Amino acid sequence: MYNSTKESVQLQLPRKRDNIVLCPLTDLQKDVYRRILALDSVKIMLTADDPCPCGERDSEGLPYKRGSCCEQGWGKVRSHLSSPAVS
Repeated sequence: MYNSTKESVQLQLPRKRDNIVLCPLTDLQKDVYRRILALDSVKIMLTADDPCPCGERDSEGLPYKRGSCCEQGWGKVRSHLSSPAVS
């Protein structure tokens, strides 16, 4: 029995080439993308690094980020992200 190693086989194979092909989204994909971006939980995640609207500041005088300051619905997002996927 012969066990080949990666090194011995690699010499016999052509170099790997990655081709990136960009293509436009279909109308259905665009619709799904817009609907996902409109979800409250996604909006919260997308604005997590924005300054918190409550105006609280840390010891250096910098505004707290939304994701680490007030509740602002984060409990709902965290429970959604930690719940098991439903098939």
